[in-house]
Amino acid sequence: MFFRKLPCHAGWCETFQIYGVLKVQSGIKFVKAKVPYFFLAFTLLPIFFFSMLVPAYADTSFYSALDSDIDRYFFGSVGFGSSNFPLVSKVVANYICLLAPFFALGYSYLIISKSKFTASNFEDAPLRVFLMLPFFLVLLSFFVIYINYLDYTNLIAKKKMSFFGRSEFLYAILSSGIMYLIYNLTLVNILFFRYYPVAAFIRFRRFMSQP
Repeated sequence: MFFRKLPCHAGWCETFQIYGVLKVQSGIKFVKAKVPYFFLAFTLLPIFFFSMLVPAYADTSFYSALDSDIDRYFFGSVGFGSSNFPLVSKVVANYICLLAPFFALGYSYLIISKSKFTASNFEDAPLRVFLMLPFFLVLLSFFVIYINYLDYTNLIAKKKMSFFGRSEFLYAILSSGIMYLIYNLTLVNILFFRYYPVAAFIRFRRFMSQP
């Protein structure tokens, strides 16, 4: 195989060994994925603490100032919230917006550095799949960014999601799932766009070498 001839010190071997989150018809897969559970607990548990400790409404001068400062200096009302507990959802959503990108990079580093991978022929995937994957991944990433940073969804007003807007605990479960989604989407992007250009180059060389 072409990539087996590349020198490992150049970084190419690692490139072909860390694609595995997207399971397409062929690719690089995890042999053993070491999940950083302590890191996940450390970064996701604050969501539950905020949901339990922050009041539903700004009922004191301190929380009124906090509510005002979030609107003035941070993202304000974004992401998923609930009119049943607007202050809680505002604090949690801004926690996600501010820290999730940094935590996602740390999560990706821990996964990549401590997991084992096996290589297979992703560059041999069907051409339509091969060409559509980057567009799909970019579109999905922009969608997640939009709903968390640029849009606001009142869960109570959504029939299918109002369940999560009825209590702070259920909302914390949803929010931690969203944050975990951001972690894994970041990991997928890092793995995919580290590998994809090399696989595209291999396919291009094969195409050019055809008689």
